[in-house]
Amino acid sequence: MTLTMPHSLRANELVVLEIKLGSLDRGLRVDVETESGRSLGAISPFGVRSGKDAGTYTIPVPADALVKDSLRVRLMINDGRTKRSPAHEEIRSVVLKTGQQPETK
Repeated sequence: MTLTMPHSLRANELVVLEIKLGSLDRGLRVDVETESGRSLGAISPFGVRSGKDAGTYTIPVPADALVKDSLRVRLMINDGRTKRSPAHEEIRSVVLKTGQQPETK
């Protein structure tokens, strides 16, 4: 999928993916990578009751992964042996967001 930035990246801003998961079977992981295969991270919900949504997660996106204020990203369901595309009910939404970098001391 291709996600577009809400605006061009400004100084001291960071970019994150906000991913809302639906119901996932126990032991499944969501791998998040760019179109070129660069890993952005993984989501491995734990302790979610069967049949319940697995929650909302944020994954930081390096600025150099953006191309012309957009990000092409691929989500895959991984059971430890095989990967597959997610079913519609497993991924509720994927949004690209910006925010202020935390100040360092």
